[in-house]
Order: sequence, then C-alpha cells, then structure tokens
Amino acid sequence: MSVYLGPQLTVVLSNAASAKDAFLKQGDAFSGRPEFPMFDAIIMKIIRDPSITSANHGLLSSTGKIWKEQRKFTLAKLREFGMGKVSLESRVKEEISILLVAIKSTNGETFDFQPLITTSVCNVICSIMWGNRFEHHDEQFKILMKALNDEFINLAATGPLNYMELLFVIWDLFMAGTETTSTTMRWAMLFMLKHPNICRKVQVEIDDVIGGGRLPAMADANKMPFTEATIMEIQRLGNIVPLGVPHATSEQIEFRGYTIPANTTVMSNITAVMMDPTYFPNPERFCPERFLDENGRVIKNEALIPFSVGRRVCLGESLAKMELFLFFTSILQNFDVKLPDGVMEPSFEGIFGATWMPKPHKICICARE
Repeated sequence: MSVYLGPQLTVVLSNAASAKDAFLKQGDAFSGRPEFPMFDAIIMKIIRDPSITSANHGLLSSTGKIWKEQRKFTLAKLREFGMGKVSLESRVKEEISILLVAIKSTNGETFDFQPLITTSVCNVICSIMWGNRFEHHDEQFKILMKALNDEFINLAATGPLNYMELLFVIWDLFMAGTETTSTTMRWAMLFMLKHPNICRKVQVEIDDVIGGGRLPAMADANKMPFTEATIMEIQRLGNIVPLGVPHATSEQIEFRGYTIPANTTVMSNITAVMMDPTYFPNPERFCPERFLDENGRVIKNEALIPFSVGRRVCLGESLAKMELFLFFTSILQNFDVKLPDGVMEPSFEGIFGATWMPKPHKICICARE
C-alpha cells in the first residue's frame, strides 16, 4: 500500500514475496535511505560538529556511494577482527562467563536483567573494536550504556574513511550491535517465563548435548534443533524492528505494475510478514515446533526475516546469531528463570523507540538444582 507520512510518499510492503522482490531482485533501486529530520537532529546533538549537517554518514543512515564505501570498509574490518571466526566465539564466551558470575551473585533475588545483558553484549563489540572489555562497574562505561539506551528510547562522494566518518561507523556499530541483541535476550527471558514447558525442553536438550561441564559452543547448534527453533520463534514474536529500517528509491522504478517515483520511502512491514498465517499458522501462538520437520530437523521459512533481506540486510547478522545462541543456552544451562513473588504473569507490554523493547521489569534467575 502507499500512504503519505506528512508530505512524504511512503510505500509499505507487507508480505515476504513483495519485500524480497524489492530488496533482493531490485536491490539497487531500493537500497537508499530517506531523509529523517528527527534523526538528523539526534545526530547533531551527539556529534556537535557544525560541519555535519545531515545523517548521511556511517552505516545506518547513509545512502548511495557513501553507504557502499562505508559498508565495504566495515565488513572487511569486522572480518579482520574475527567476525565469523572461532576467535570471536571465544570472546563471546569470555563475556558470558563473567555474566554468569554476575547473575549468580544475585542469589536468585529479584533484579533488573537489562543492565547486565546490555553491558555484556556491548563488551563483545568493545572487544571487536578495541581488543578490550570494560568492567561492569566502570563509570565511563556506564555513561556509554546510558547514552545508548537513551538514544534508542528517544528515537521513538567520499574517499577513504576520515576521522568523522569513522566515528559515525563506530557509533552505528555500538547502537546496532548492542541494543538489538540485548533486547532480543530480554524478550527471550520473558517468553521462557511465559512458557516454562518450552524452557524445560530447551534445558533437556542442553543437558543431553552439552551437559554441565563446559560452556555451549557454536559447534553444538546443529545438534540442538529444538533450541534453534525456540530462538527463531523468539525472534519472530519478539520482533524488535516491526517496520524494519526504512529504505528509499534511488530512481523511478516499475514494481509489480506500479510506478514508484524516485526518493519514495519504502518500508517493510516485518510484523505483517512474520505474523502471516500463510507461512505461520496460528501466528499469535508461541510454537517452536513450527520450525521443525517431522524428523525434528530445523526447516527454513522464507517469511522469517528478523534481520531484513537484501543489500541492506543487518551487517552483524552472523554475530547476532552467535550471541543469541551462546547467551541463551549458557543462561538456561545454569539457571532457571522465575517470576518475582506475587507476579502471576510476565508483562509483554513494550516501548516503541528505535526498537520494540520490553518495559522495565524485574525477574529472578536462580541456580538450577
């Protein structure tokens, strides 16, 4: 459908086929970014440099030649720093070990999971960017964490990278690489509270495949189809970017019998895609089994697109998948997730910012017997 958001013509793609036709088959024409005056204002507040007059910098908001150069540079450097390699897995597991100690120190009492998981995930990015992590109590690190959290809630022709462009890239990596994974993990804990029988099945699979003598590893994932399916279902229903990140057409284009003008905003309604009963019968139901065949093996579903599709697919998809599997299985290997006394049901109310995140809440994470 098309709709005007103020003066801006916006086309909304609401099923898997149309999103893939646009972002995969005609990716060049649909890979731009629209202008965001509000986002520009936020960037100006952060950067405080009068020479920067728009958000057409970095990875998230840039468009055209700038975006292509930034993405190529960043992908190359991330691979150099270990993304997709076993060396990066060891960094994630190091952070998980520290997180598990921190959770254990709560002694099963009620606490806010958000600061701990956000700090842990952000430290993975720190280890990639600088080869160094921060202690959870580090005051400067706390300031960074607060800045990241506040910005996500409030956001309800170049040559080689110069210093300012590098700052934009680093900021984008911290924002996208920290908040998204930590928010998905917060939804994961809520779903495990809501569905203790599924949580137990995941724990049984963890016990059978990994046991208790070591941390989970990515090599375990292929042997744990129910756990993999559960994470997929968490991403489907705990959909943290309901409308994706808006694209824009770089030129006038013919698409499915319609003429879409240049500079039109194009949004993928990821909620509609991942709640489509054609692909997901009874879409409101939390059901990991929908991602398993009759032999219990994981099956792919083309409508599961939590990282979007096409040329502007999430740059850190492989890292995010690694983190979600390792954090999720490591926590459930060692702990049971429980509601605080007097709370009958977990709340699935959320807050719309740059992502869809749970409202502040507290849980109990107790050592498994």
